[in-house]
Amino acid sequence: MNPLIRSKSVLWKFLLLSLFITLTYTFSFGFAFQLPISCILMDAWIYATVFIPISLLLWHIIRYTIPNNKYSLFQIISLMGLGLLVLGFVHGLESLVWYFICSNCSFEAYLQSLSIRILFSVMVYVILLMYYKPYLKTETEEDLPKETKIPEEAPPQAPIERISIRNGQKIKIIPLQDILYLQAEGDYVAIITGEGKCLKEQTMKYFEENLPKDRFIRIHRSYIVAVNAITRIEKEG
Repeated sequence: MNPLIRSKSVLWKFLLLSLFITLTYTFSFGFAFQLPISCILMDAWIYATVFIPISLLLWHIIRYTIPNNKYSLFQIISLMGLGLLVLGFVHGLESLVWYFICSNCSFEAYLQSLSIRILFSVMVYVILLMYYKPYLKTETEEDLPKETKIPEEAPPQAPIERISIRNGQKIKIIPLQDILYLQAEGDYVAIITGEGKCLKEQTMKYFEENLPKDRFIRIHRSYIVAVNAITRIEKEG
């Protein structure tokens, strides 16, 4: 985004600064060369009408002529050529308006101040380039694709060999060979052994992924059965 309009506060500052530059430009030359007040106000209107859009448009032009925030000979020549086009457009339009609207005396006074006006516009052009320059590097870095780091594949986790269950201050260890099946019970998993049932705060998905695949099989979303505990398989229907 153009740095001059990146926020409302910056935009208002830019507009106020543009108004200040325009009034300084027109009234200083107008009073110095004794121009009529009507011509001074017209000159201010012309300069502001041209200065503001060109200042904004300049960002979109130079961001492509100064890649990576570096100046090469070609880029310097390009900026000089761009400056000549901008100055030619601004003061060419200004001269035409002065010629057709103001009197001959006023136009002659304008021509006498033209060289100083051009010098003033060159200073404004250079200031704009210097203002935009720090933002070019940031803009370029944002446009470049960021280097993506391919995440390393996590080493496979060894199947669990036992299940520990905390009961108060005691911890009960259940060897896998003692387990008949596991059953989902809400936020818990019931571990069924020959001695009874114990509850473990864990998920069925965890046990499905971490129990040995050759010793346990998930037969239902709520049941994981020990292969050795299967005595028969009945086919429905």
